[in-house]
Amino acid sequence: MQNNIFISTLLLLAFSAFASILVFNYSIKFSRRLGLVDKPNYRKVHRKPIPVVGGFAIGFSLLLVYAVSHHLQQFVAQHWAIAASLLVLLVMGIFDDKYSLSVKLRLGIELLCAFAVAYSGIRLTSFHGLFGIQQLPVVMQYVVTIFLIVSITNAFNLMDGIDGLVGAVSLVNTVLLSFAFLVLGEYQWLYLMLPLLVSLLVFLSYNWNPAKIFMGDAGSLLLGFLFTASGIFLIEKSFTVSAVNVRPEAIIILVSACLMIPVMDTIRVFVQRAKQGKSPFAADKTHLHHLFLSLNISHANAAKKILLLHCAIIFSSILLIQWMSVSSVIMIQALMAMIYTVLLKFVNSFFHWFRFIRKYELE
Repeated sequence: MQNNIFISTLLLLAFSAFASILVFNYSIKFSRRLGLVDKPNYRKVHRKPIPVVGGFAIGFSLLLVYAVSHHLQQFVAQHWAIAASLLVLLVMGIFDDKYSLSVKLRLGIELLCAFAVAYSGIRLTSFHGLFGIQQLPVVMQYVVTIFLIVSITNAFNLMDGIDGLVGAVSLVNTVLLSFAFLVLGEYQWLYLMLPLLVSLLVFLSYNWNPAKIFMGDAGSLLLGFLFTASGIFLIEKSFTVSAVNVRPEAIIILVSACLMIPVMDTIRVFVQRAKQGKSPFAADKTHLHHLFLSLNISHANAAKKILLLHCAIIFSSILLIQWMSVSSVIMIQALMAMIYTVLLKFVNSFFHWFRFIRKYELE
């Protein structure tokens, strides 16, 4: 039995690799015909048109795997809301990459998808003692779940600003969530994560600086939505599984660690814009990755440094949960992200004045 599972998993990975390589190559080749090319402007950090087909290729690769994988077909049948929402977001993201849809339309579609997931049963029924909050009324279960899915999905989308960053963070998240699903015995979810893992590896081979392709909204929205929804599922599932030795607290901090950087960076940027009298949704260059670029740090090094912070938050959380409460660990996660950003802004200010003084002296 175990040999059959092992062989079927290897075949799934092999076909996923074949499908991903094929789809990525053809997506790049026909990107102009598809109208999926990102042209540079004053907000962009690239200087020549780049195919924005990463999300399209990842989504289409998963569809090919679905066509041949009985396990993935079972997942779709059982978790129809997740599958349908991912497909809707993929299509919406493709149209957004091509035509730049309105914020209201995007938000409306995201809210409907989040509601569908909550209605299907994947929602937070309790805070499980987090910050002293236990069971939630049904209405609050929907409100909290929809809010978390939509806000974190968009936070993940906003993080997609430099080569390799979202792909690398997504790769780490996919590995960790796959392990969690394996431990909890959720093999159908695992058979969704494994092809995604392969597609992300192929994507990174094209997206690492200097990037040949971009992920686009189609990819970042799909990934952000999937990680948030699957994280909620894992948290709820961990409190109902008694056959394995799993601490639900560890699952909670693992999920929060996977999502902490985009969430804290988005909150910081929104608060900063509000203080300046700007709309929180106004476009600028104040995100974490922009702070690195302003120091003349390359895309690759900036992505590596943010990825290192991401891994540090995850690793420290796994250690700290042995001695501290979930609430305390999550607060430390947020503090790590905040302190890192404050120090980076301080370095930015220092070098800004240093360059100004040097320029003045030379004159």
